[in-house]
Amino acid sequence: YMGTSLLLQIQPHEHSSTCDADALKLATLMLQSEEALKKKIFIFTDGYSSNPLLLTKTLLEAESQSIEVVGCGVGMDVTNVPELFARYVTAAVPSSFPSALRELYESNVEFISEPDDATTQCRW
Repeated sequence: YMGTSLLLQIQPHEHSSTCDADALKLATLMLQSEEALKKKIFIFTDGYSSNPLLLTKTLLEAESQSIEVVGCGVGMDVTNVPELFARYVTAAVPSSFPSALRELYESNVEFISEPDDATTQCRW
């Protein structure tokens, strides 16, 4: 119920732009009541935030609450994802995400690879 109530409070921006900062704030609020030792949020994005400054502020707030946020860039042009997110993966096609996330969490190091089906990048 709380999640539905909070979702209804998010108002779309003019011109139907991305509400990524609002979504992150909502997810952060929802995780505050959780008692999990590790809290993670995955944000799927094209890398073009409607409000990059607010997104950066919200990312810092999540980090201050020990919430790990991973930016998941989708598509061929996700050049802004590394600029917005400290931890990120990118994939040209959604089917590449499982291997990108696996490599991100297994290696814990920065890497760039180009699998046969799509370009994948990760940074930890």
